[in-house]
Amino acid sequence: MKQQLTLTLERELIPTLKRYAREHDLSLSELVERQMKKLIPTPSRGRKRFSEQLRGVLRGKNLEDLERSRRALLLAKHQ
Repeated sequence: MKQQLTLTLERELIPTLKRYAREHDLSLSELVERQMKKLIPTPSRGRKRFSEQLRGVLRGKNLEDLERSRRALLLAKHQ
């Protein structure tokens, strides 16, 4: 089910976007939706969800490894 979204864009950009959409046989909504989908990682495009990535990082690590990793990240962040 689709939902309505209001976007605020530069005035000069709108005619250019409409022209581009028409040239590619798309509505402006279809153009925006396609571009937004490209920005969002999805499992269907071979990218893992965050939870899957986290499970992969945590798999096989013990608490000492996790603490060492946490400390290394904190040190790197403050340098």
